[in-house]
Amino acid sequence: MNDSNVLEFEQFNLLYKELDKSYEEYFACCGLSACAMWVIYSLRVDGDFMTQTDISKRYFLNKQSVSSAIQKLEKDGYVSIQTAPNNAKNKLLQLTEKGCRFAEETIDKLLTAEQSAFDGLTQEEQRELIRLYQKYMKALKNGIDKSTFRK
Repeated sequence: MNDSNVLEFEQFNLLYKELDKSYEEYFACCGLSACAMWVIYSLRVDGDFMTQTDISKRYFLNKQSVSSAIQKLEKDGYVSIQTAPNNAKNKLLQLTEKGCRFAEETIDKLLTAEQSAFDGLTQEEQRELIRLYQKYMKALKNGIDKSTFRK
């Protein structure tokens, strides 16, 4: 890799980490863990009656972390858990009234900021950003040899 590529890669990598840090800082200000906030975010965006597995897969979160976050959110009165009618193993999550109020005060503001930032791009730029990010993610996934991480 030449020096120019190294600098551009470092810049991209730092931007990615800065974006991640922005979410972490916002979630910390809200008083819940990042995983708990992603659970509330997913229920707010995707609707109630999602399962832990749905949330884990959709937002690429560790199942155990989501499980722990859900237990805390239920204990604190933000979500309710119901057994799925077709499968007793599946637990359906729903925001409680308290959870909805919290989501209005936190997640809705975040969603507005996200949409505003995206709307700041032209439609062509939006499509190009998505296209390039998908291309990058596909190449990255293809380049990672998962067997390297096995012990």
